[in-house]
Amino acid sequence: MGRLARLRASLIDYSKFPTSVPGVLPIWHLGALSVLRETERLEAYLASMKAGDGVGFVPYVSVDMIARALKLAQGNNARGLLPSGAWGANGHVNVTP
Repeated sequence: MGRLARLRASLIDYSKFPTSVPGVLPIWHLGALSVLRETERLEAYLASMKAGDGVGFVPYVSVDMIARALKLAQGNNARGLLPSGAWGANGHVNVTP
């Protein structure tokens, strides 16, 4: 498995972490969602957090953290995090090698 395929696989794994995972892993989860441009899930997290529902996140994950993850996912900055060949026509990361 090549480097890009391993990176894709890791991002997908991190994006599947439960929000209640301990330690620093919730931040990795948000980062993976950002890079993968999972805006719908990030928007749902943000709306829930703003409504007072912690969505199962550990207490240190804030509304601001989720808002920044969403902004990254929505912006052109996310494209710079992976080589150009990693992006499909739909603007999401290719998950097939």
